[in-house]
Amino acid sequence: MHHCPMVGGNGAFIAKDGEVISTIHFDSQTSDRILKLIEELEATYLIDSHWDYAYSGSHDHPIRRNVDPEQRAKNVSPSELDELVKVVFLSSLNGEQLIEQLHRMPVVIYKHGQEDIIDISPKGVNKWTGLQRLGVELQQFIAFGNDANDIEMFRQSAHSVCVGEHIALGEVATERVGNGEEQIVRKIMKLAEGLRST
Repeated sequence: MHHCPMVGGNGAFIAKDGEVISTIHFDSQTSDRILKLIEELEATYLIDSHWDYAYSGSHDHPIRRNVDPEQRAKNVSPSELDELVKVVFLSSLNGEQLIEQLHRMPVVIYKHGQEDIIDISPKGVNKWTGLQRLGVELQQFIAFGNDANDIEMFRQSAHSVCVGEHIALGEVATERVGNGEEQIVRKIMKLAEGLRST
């Protein structure tokens, strides 16, 4: 899979032929404001950089299990990161104040209700803009997704499949499928068959 074109970090990372070809990060002023906010609200976080990351949550948090499973990158302090690409707030002293402060910054905010986390990216960055940087054209792709950060990509796709029960994403999706692996594979195969027959 590493040789396939990929979009990651809500559209901030673009990879092609196994190499990261583009990374969009927060400007230095916004990065400083984010780090100050983390300190003020004693927030736990996952901060992605170009390669390494900073993580302060518990080892058993679901997000931690998906971060760097092959242990290729390093978990470092935020001050050691060259640039901040994406930030996930896992908890804070005051969630309302956190959201209020984030709305004053040039960021895109995604609230993930089921996990009770807040995910931010630089303003103007989303999965659709990432796909465009790979040369994908409007209405020329099929999208699968499971959360709020997939909404803009779904709006631009020819066909979209909401995996699971996310309410807002389901409203813009062409169809839904359960989140079981077999259900997803069957749906991919069915859509691929339809493409081959056209």
